[in-house]
Order: sequence, then C-alpha cells, then structure tokens
Amino acid sequence: MTYDVQQAHKWRSDTLRLLHPKHLENEKAKSQLRDSSAAIDAVAKHHAQMLDQDILTDLLRPMELPVHSQFLLELTQIYTIAGRLSIRLWSQRPSVACRFLHQLAHTPFDISSGILQAHALYKLDDPSDHSLDGRLTKILVHPALLTCGTHEAEHYDRQQVLAKAVVWLEG
Repeated sequence: MTYDVQQAHKWRSDTLRLLHPKHLENEKAKSQLRDSSAAIDAVAKHHAQMLDQDILTDLLRPMELPVHSQFLLELTQIYTIAGRLSIRLWSQRPSVACRFLHQLAHTPFDISSGILQAHALYKLDDPSDHSLDGRLTKILVHPALLTCGTHEAEHYDRQQVLAKAVVWLEG
C-alpha cells in the first residue's frame, strides 16, 4: 500500500484538532472539547482501575483504604495527563517518534553520534575520547526522541533529534 506521507500527517493532526477543538471559541466547539476531555478522563480512570486490579495488587503490598484511594487518584491523574499530552502532541503537524533498544541495538556507539549518548557514569566528558566507539548498546536508559516534518506539513523525510538515547554499552 502506498500513501502520501504529507497528506497522512495532515489528516492525523486535523482529525485530532476536530475531535479536540481547543483552538475554536464557538459553543459547539466548547461542547465537543468538554466531551473529548470527559472521554479522556473516563478512559484514564478505567485504565488506572484495570492496572490496579489486574497487576498492581499482585506486585504491591496491601494498602489501607485512604492510602489506596489516594494512590488510585494519583495513578488516574498520571493517565489523564498522558492522555491530554498525547492529544496535544498528535494534533501538531510534526510527527514525534521514539527509538528504543530493538531499533538501536545494532548501531555502534560513536562519541560524535547524533542519536546515542553514553550514560553519565561512563564519564565521557572529552568529545575526543573514542574509547567506547564501536561498542553496541546493551541497556537503553532513555530512548531517543525524534521529530520529523514541520508545522507547514512539509519535510517528513528529515528527522531532528530532540533528545539523544542514553545507553549502557556492551563490554
């Protein structure tokens, strides 16, 4: 299947802007924004409860009711913030992507890499220190964060690194 990348990104951002019309001031848009926000809240609450019931009860020690209620409230807030941030990110024209271990594992480290950065415990303060060059990534501490495209929905073939991947290396 082939498609126009530029048009696909426009469709993505425009669709989310229509579903969550924060930029419009009329009553219909305000009503849609309230409905969209309520849907995010409901999904956040549902997923927080599911995580609590299905997974966390087996991993965490039992909590007293007030502590558990506060924990569940804070977990719900985390999901809500993530949902709202997701809408804000994906309604923008530029596309955001992460590069994880399976994508970076076979990329040899180089001190001048635009995407990899050795963990601070390696103490690589000198940009001319090539002692770790050529080693492969063993552990990904922080994924790389990239963006492509512009607010004018152009240049999706160009990537910009917003944050380098922080890595532990083999050997």
